[in-house]
Amino acid sequence: MAVRSDLNDISSRLDTQTTFYQGVPLSDIYNNSHEQRISRSNDFQNLELNLWQQALQVDPGARYGMSFFSGFRYFRYRDTFEYGAVQAGAEFSDNDPNTQSWYHIRVHNHLIGWQLGGRFQAYVGQRLRFFAVPRAGVFANAITQQQDLCMVIDLHSSKTDVTLLGQIELGAAYQIFDCCSIFASYRAIAVGGVANADDQVARTFTSQPDMA
Repeated sequence: MAVRSDLNDISSRLDTQTTFYQGVPLSDIYNNSHEQRISRSNDFQNLELNLWQQALQVDPGARYGMSFFSGFRYFRYRDTFEYGAVQAGAEFSDNDPNTQSWYHIRVHNHLIGWQLGGRFQAYVGQRLRFFAVPRAGVFANAITQQQDLCMVIDLHSSKTDVTLLGQIELGAAYQIFDCCSIFASYRAIAVGGVANADDQVARTFTSQPDMA
């Protein structure tokens, strides 16, 4: 997202008056600027290794089915925040470090733990079935963050926390042949205790230990 002003009246809530680049406070760039840009992106990766167990009680009519599983799971969540400003009378395309500034935050969450879950399915006719697959677990979360501001601040910090992760998958499957089926599902994941990039935005840059 970007915003421009020919009146050069775009200002920031960040306190950059005491942060200098080559003797010039960064507030000269972030306040009364010509253009400011902000972006945020995130991505997820998941790896699981589960052991499955069929339910002991089987439906005689073969209309319902249950199975349970337990296993190891690794889940990575990466979040990136980027905020830039350019001084009055300049453009980002100039690529001049004296007239523009960028603030980057990169956060990585590495969740490692054990989960429990199950698969419940109901058959409608001979080929169509609906299923639900809930799962939940407790994870150790190795969190790292990196912040840099206009080649003035380059900060790295890390911590380990406890994270809860729950997931539910709802869907339907259709058996085309004995060894081939198609399915569609919706997956929702709820996770607590992770670090987000926008939560790491510093109000002031006078104390790097506080930023960490």
